[in-house]
Amino acid sequence: MGLTAYPRSEWLPFYRQLGAITRTIHDVRGDRFGPVADPGHDTWSQELVSQFEALAADQVDAGLDPDGCRRIIELARRHRAVLDDIPGPRLLHGDLWTLNLLIDPAAAEPTITGVLDSDRACWGDPLGDVPLDRVRHLAQAEQDAFFAGYGTRASTVSTAGAELREQFYRARHVIGNQLDIQRRGLDFAEIPAIHWDLTDVLRTLEGT
Repeated sequence: MGLTAYPRSEWLPFYRQLGAITRTIHDVRGDRFGPVADPGHDTWSQELVSQFEALAADQVDAGLDPDGCRRIIELARRHRAVLDDIPGPRLLHGDLWTLNLLIDPAAAEPTITGVLDSDRACWGDPLGDVPLDRVRHLAQAEQDAFFAGYGTRASTVSTAGAELREQFYRARHVIGNQLDIQRRGLDFAEIPAIHWDLTDVLRTLEGT
């Protein structure tokens, strides 16, 4: 059931609701950066470096080469001024997407009734939260519906700084995919490289 129980032509109300929920979360301000239960950093760049260091350690434990991740860490340190150019700590869900939303099975249109799995919630940059990344891959009408609920595209304005930060968030996502593929015993060769290959992200970041 869930969203796929409805024809895709009827999904726009769902994305408007998702946008509104995302904005409500992002409007909550924090005092420091990091996990909600234990925010440990004064700056976003420090928190992001800490996240990448944890990912590199996980790669070693999983038998993966951490070289790409370590290069990302050095780049994050180099670009800390850009990473820290954000409007302070904001609440991020960390995994807010279709699989973690409850939908009323009796409603005439897809209606969100609950949000699950907030264990990845942290204080950080809204641009790095899952919805603002994944919404870019939707059809234009669905993107428009999401931002009608979110209220503004201000957090995704195409500036040099925002584009650079997006590359770091893309790297974090790709490294997470690498770990997931390895842990599940899947064959990297059978999965499109765009999901796990850091080459393009490193080329972009190292060229800045």
